[in-house]
Amino acid sequence: MGFKLQKYHFVFQQASLTVKISDAMDVHIVWEPKEALVDEIIHIKITHLNPWQKVTVCCKVQDKKQIFGSYAHYTASKEGVVDLTVDNAATSGMYSGVEPMGLFWSMVSAPGQRSGERLIKSDARTPFEFDISVYRDHITWDCMWNDHVQPIAQEKLVRWYMAPNVRRIEIEEGQIRGTLFLPSVLSSNEKRPGVIDMFGGRGGLVEMRAALLASHGFVALALAYFKYKDTPKEGSCLNYEYFEEAIKWLSAHPSVIPGGVGLIGVSLGAQIGLYMATHCPLLRVVVAINYPPIFGYNVQFKHGDHLIPCKNINEFKAFVTNTFGYNMVQWESTLSESSYFQFETENTPKILFIIGEEDPCALVNEYEKWIGMLPPERAVNVEMVVYPGAGHLIEPPHSPLCIACFTKSINMPLYYGGNTKSHAVAQELSWKKIQQFLWLNLPSSLISHL
Repeated sequence: MGFKLQKYHFVFQQASLTVKISDAMDVHIVWEPKEALVDEIIHIKITHLNPWQKVTVCCKVQDKKQIFGSYAHYTASKEGVVDLTVDNAATSGMYSGVEPMGLFWSMVSAPGQRSGERLIKSDARTPFEFDISVYRDHITWDCMWNDHVQPIAQEKLVRWYMAPNVRRIEIEEGQIRGTLFLPSVLSSNEKRPGVIDMFGGRGGLVEMRAALLASHGFVALALAYFKYKDTPKEGSCLNYEYFEEAIKWLSAHPSVIPGGVGLIGVSLGAQIGLYMATHCPLLRVVVAINYPPIFGYNVQFKHGDHLIPCKNINEFKAFVTNTFGYNMVQWESTLSESSYFQFETENTPKILFIIGEEDPCALVNEYEKWIGMLPPERAVNVEMVVYPGAGHLIEPPHSPLCIACFTKSINMPLYYGGNTKSHAVAQELSWKKIQQFLWLNLPSSLISHL
């Protein structure tokens, strides 16, 4: 059965807010689409300014305790317009140049927050609501957080990870804990490729990438594996059988095309996915984001009665640096090739490595060594894409760079690397690459919309 995958679009509604600043001028913020998926580009325009007027455009978001912000300086055209998409370049601020989504990917933690915070959406049922504000003149970062400095226009812009009518189902099947997302166009007899999505050492359940995958036509399971409900309290004690059960369950789901599923993992999630790929025949495709085929230090991963080797503490050098104005831990490591994962089934999964070249946790030569050790018939199924200037946490497009993430075990941020603009480019390019890779290599009768 063949059919063309529907591409999801939000219906465009133009939104505007008018703030009176003089008898002669009303400043408008307009944008399209009004509500968008996070990987869509939004067209933001400020109108009814004075010719050549200098303004600062700011963006803020608060989700639970997370508060992030960004700003950029612009000069209006002779028509009194600032158009972030086409003809107005930011001259300074968090970024410069013509960057339609710069306000989003350049965001950093608001003043007064703990260092090493990461903007992340655990529950996909609610969107991020961004406050867009326009201020007279070119103000500073500190001024945009000063309640006495009032904007001349402001509006709220909404971005979703979950498209309208995507079905969200909480899963407690056997040992499995997570959330299943089903594409909105599925009828009772339709089937789609299945993908498991796992994040890393933060634990808990993070739904954002699985919801976005379902928004683009996949049946996606956001799988929790520690620090969630009755799963283990720590990520250092994990069992092969739990992940095998999840793979088998999703493979047999009535909405999933038979023949096996895929898995996307970042950091610890990537380590687990790569190990499962070398042992579980139903895992057909793995996208491993920033971790080579070996378990990191202190990961206690049991397969039956066997404890799988991990990096030894002696392979690490850690030191404290203050490069960005606050203390963080940076590490360097060597690799024992004896700890590499080895294939133990006849399964020949397709593997895509997504690598940030500036990620200190994922050195390119570690991947190259492992691929070089594989027999040719297996190596041909492995693809490696390295993104210059990108750091560790390569997220969906337009997410802020987390250059250092607070880590409870060391009670300070751990350096993750990357520079802001290059990391943003890597996220946009890698997201397209990941979807193409999944559509091409998972069992499917669909024609991809990419």
